[in-house]
Amino acid sequence: MTSEVKPPMKRFQCMACGNIIEVPYGMPKPLQCPRCGAPHHMIHRVDRGRGRRGWGRGRGRGGGGPPWAEKSSGE
Repeated sequence: MTSEVKPPMKRFQCMACGNIIEVPYGMPKPLQCPRCGAPHHMIHRVDRGRGRRGWGRGRGRGGGGPPWAEKSSGE
């Protein structure tokens, strides 16, 4: 008995025709839609991706301004 294991897939959607395109992880986004031929900028990722949970701890600006800028205490 042989059980075929499918690799994890990324899902993209063509915004021109609505086609869902599945691509294995490690492969780039398609250059064009296989159904309608729309260019790559019309194809967008629809799944969240694996292992990503937002910005995470310590990312982003948080306090505003560069770290070398002095904070004034209301003088």
